[in-house]
Order: sequence, then C-alpha cells, then structure tokens
Amino acid sequence: MKRNMEKLLFFFTAVTMFAFFADVRYLSVRRSLLDQRHQLSKFLHTSDFENRIDLAISENNRRFHRMTTARTSLLSPLAGLLLPDLQALLLFDSSLDDRYYYRDDSISLTCVFQGGASSPAVFAGLLTPSNRPTFKCAVPKSIQKKNPTGRLHLTKPVLVDKRRPPEQVRGWRMDEILLSWDLLVYESFSTAEDVVVFAKGVNNRQNKNRPPSDLSCIFRSGSDSVTTAVTSSAQEVFRCHHPEASSFPIHPKQPIAVSLQITNDNPIPSVAQYNPQLQKSSPSEKSLTCACTMVRNVGKFLPEWVTYHSSIGVNKFFFYDNGSDDELKEVINTTVTNNPKKIHITTYHWPWVKTQEAGFSHCAVAHRETCKWMMFLDLDEFVFMPSWGDSTKPSPTMLSTILPTNDDSVGQLMIPCHDYGPSGQTQHPSSGVMHGYTCRRNVEERHKSIVRLDGVDDSLKNVVHHFMLKQGYVGRRLRSWEVVVNHYKYQAWVEFRNKFRQRVSAYVSDWTTETNPNSKDRTPGLGFQPIEPEDWTHRFCDVNDTRLRDVSWRWFHRVRPDGFRAMAWDFGRVNLQSFGI
Repeated sequence: MKRNMEKLLFFFTAVTMFAFFADVRYLSVRRSLLDQRHQLSKFLHTSDFENRIDLAISENNRRFHRMTTARTSLLSPLAGLLLPDLQALLLFDSSLDDRYYYRDDSISLTCVFQGGASSPAVFAGLLTPSNRPTFKCAVPKSIQKKNPTGRLHLTKPVLVDKRRPPEQVRGWRMDEILLSWDLLVYESFSTAEDVVVFAKGVNNRQNKNRPPSDLSCIFRSGSDSVTTAVTSSAQEVFRCHHPEASSFPIHPKQPIAVSLQITNDNPIPSVAQYNPQLQKSSPSEKSLTCACTMVRNVGKFLPEWVTYHSSIGVNKFFFYDNGSDDELKEVINTTVTNNPKKIHITTYHWPWVKTQEAGFSHCAVAHRETCKWMMFLDLDEFVFMPSWGDSTKPSPTMLSTILPTNDDSVGQLMIPCHDYGPSGQTQHPSSGVMHGYTCRRNVEERHKSIVRLDGVDDSLKNVVHHFMLKQGYVGRRLRSWEVVVNHYKYQAWVEFRNKFRQRVSAYVSDWTTETNPNSKDRTPGLGFQPIEPEDWTHRFCDVNDTRLRDVSWRWFHRVRPDGFRAMAWDFGRVNLQSFGI
C-alpha cells in the first residue's frame, strides 16, 4: 500500500513539473513572438542606417530571380506601400518577365497577405524611366475588420497565380512592413545641374517649408553611400547636388537608391531610384506650346480635348496617369492614329496619391529642353479666344497669337475661367462637352496658366495651375474679352459625382472630408456626400454662352453622304482627313 502511494506521488509530481516547464516554455515563446512583433511595428520609425536608406530597393536580386522562376510562380516585390485608400502598391524589378502583365492572358495574379487573406492583383503600370512594373491590390476586408481604426501595419504581400491555392505561401517569410505613404521619397529626376527629389511628409503645410540646411540627400547602392547638400525645399520638391561620378561604379550591381535625411534623423524610406546617366537627346528646335495635365479615367473626354487643342497649336501633350483603369492607353493610341496633325502624346505612370503640384513640378523640369511654353489645364478646360468666332476652320497658329512676341520678361500668362453648369444634361453629351454644356456662371473664377518654362523658379513651386517665377520674370493677367478658359466644371451628375473619389491636390481636402466648407474648392450648395440635389441639372446657370459651342460645331462637325452626323473626335464614325483640319 505504501509503495503504491509512493508511485502515485511520484507520478503526480512528474506531471506537475512537466506542466510547469511547458507553461514556462510557452510564456517564453510567446514573449519572444511579441518582442518580434513589437520590433516589426517599430520598423517604420526606428532602424539602422543601412535598413532605412534603401529600405525598398536593396533586396538581393538573385533571390528575386530565383522566386520568379520557381515552380510555384511566387513573386516577391522589391517594395510595397500602403496607400490612403487601403490599396497596396507593389513595385517589382524591371527584369520581371512581361508575360506577368502584358503577353500572357492565361496568368491571373493574386496578392496573398500574411495569414493567407488574398485579393486580386491588378497591373498598374511601368514607372519611368526605370521601367519597374507596379501592381495594386486591395487590403482584404478580413484584415480591415481586425483594424477598425484604419491604422494598419501590414507586412508586404506576395503575388501568386490565383489558379494555384494560396496554401503554397504558408511558411513563406513575410517580414517587411508595407511602407507608409505619410513619409516617403517616391520619385526623382536628374537634370544636368542637379537632382530633383519628390517626397511626402517633409513639408506638410502649403506655405511652410523646411529650410534646405535641415536636409541632405543620400545616395546608396550596396555598401556604397554618398551624402550631398539640399539646395531647395518647397512643397514636395527638393533639389540637391549630384554625387561625384566616381562614387559608384559605371554599372552598379544594384540600383542606386536616393533618399532624404532630416538633420540627424534616420533617412526617410524610399522607393525612388537615382539615374545618374542622363539621356541626351539630339539638339532640336523646341516646340512653341505644349500641354500638361494629370488624368484619371478620362478616356471619354480625351479625344475631344486633344483634337481641339492640337487644332489651335499644341503638338505635344504630357499626361500624368494617376491610376486610370478605363483603357486610357488604347484611347490615346486611337487619338494619335486618327489625328492628321503630327502630335506627340507622352504618358507617365504616376501612381502617387494627391500629388498634383509635384506632378506639375516634374512636368516643368522634365520638359524644359523640349517646350518653350507649357499649358497647365485639366481635361474639362478649353482655351478660347472670342476673336476666333468668325473663323471657318481652326489654325495651328491661333494659340501663338496669345503669347508675347517682343517681351521676354513675361514668364506666365494667367487666363480667367468661366465655370459651366450641367445645362440640363443628365448624361455625358454625345457630341462632347463643348457642344453639350452652354450655360455658365456670371462671375469669373480664378485663372489657369500658360507658363514659359525657362522662367519657372528653381523651387518649382506651383499653386492652382500657376508657378512661382524666377527673379526678372513677371506674370501677365489677361482679360476674358481677350482669351478665356471654358471650364466645364459642373457636368451631368453621373460624371460630377466621380469627383468625390479623391482630390488630386496635396493641399485640398477631399470632397468627403468635413473641413473648409466655404472653400472655393467646394461646390456651392453641395455637402460632403455624393448626393444629387434635386435641381442639379439647372444649377450654375446665369449666362447662356454658346460661343465655343458654335465654333466647335463649325470646325469639327460634318454630315456624311449617308446623312450620319459626327464630330471629329468620334473616331469610330469619321476620318479627320475629311474635316480639312
């Protein structure tokens, strides 16, 4: 009996000790995991120099190639960032096989996040000039529900062919946090004199900029790094010196990352690459007038806008595509093919959210050597001189009559705007906006500009389509009886409500953000939600102004022999050669 009691006591003691040490081990492992999670969440804010400077671009290229050729077709991006609309933007190396986004329709990619949640991956475009492919994927609802505050700290997802089960990703190490859009160097451009760097989160207020002395530019490739001085700081644009040519190999094994450093703080995370070797084009005469704008889903408006402005003298167009998903590329190709004039359209993939001012700065500095004057307009804005009303057809010299001929000190022409209302329309006018919207407000609105690029200040600062000028240059304000911009601003509700998605300006509140209700950037009488007012179709109608409607009808309308009526931009029904323009 005593021996049995001893055995029972020994067994009970052994079980108790096993449970105790198992519990200690569990707590130790749990604490270790929590420590790792804590370090991961801090990664965006505190990290050593080497991790921060090229956080997004320094992955081992051999690892990348191994993954893209693996049997599982598992693609790991070089960098990823979380956009404000809860979309993940993923950047890949330029060597990614283009069958993943161009040639092979049988491949359908999906983003797999940590934990196995997934969403479709959509090809977004190629970054210029690095040709890095980018993809977008929405943060899955299941992840959003776990973070109701919206402050997500997510690791970078991977891409797989969605025909293969997401289980193939289990065990794959996902340890890099998606970069925050709130603080990021996102773009750079090299001139012959310096490097222009674009960054979010450094100058957050429109008229308050950090002094250049508080900043420096940092260039890094592998273990090589160089620091240069910042010479200009305005809005999201910074200029700094090139690193010495001998700082990096002529053909570095890894791309050269560029970032900014604030005083002695850690370098800002960056997805920008430095391109030290400028592509020098053969000397050619500058185009007199070019046009630049930021676009998103403007396919139905672009042919009319390009046809009209190319007919009056614009022959180069630069579009900064801010996330279109409406066949923009095909529309542009058709527009160029069907236009009898020699026009050039360049499209930049510009996925950066709320960066209109920075995009215009990029446009001004990137095309200074190819254009004398740059017209900064949106695609619902048309330049018009009332004196053109008697012309039977357009002429490519028309726009040049606006420009100063004997005064080189004029750096900018400021043209007043007339804002047009819905004019009774309930859908997009089949003949185009010039013909469909004819009733406008009586008051003149703030101006849009045509800018002499040589006169733009080195800071590249711009506000509402006009630029700060260099010392010695002046702006000239024109009168509406001389020239005016017809702004088809308040269109049919089905079109206007699309504005509620997101503003493009860095310094203007989104439509649904309940701030600055009396701002000029707000629509009078409209709240913060896309709810159509009962009298919308007849609002903003003080003056019935049909001048541009009549001119555009005379210039661009024809009746075919079969009796069918068409406008010049209706490429499916008419050939522009028959219009004599």
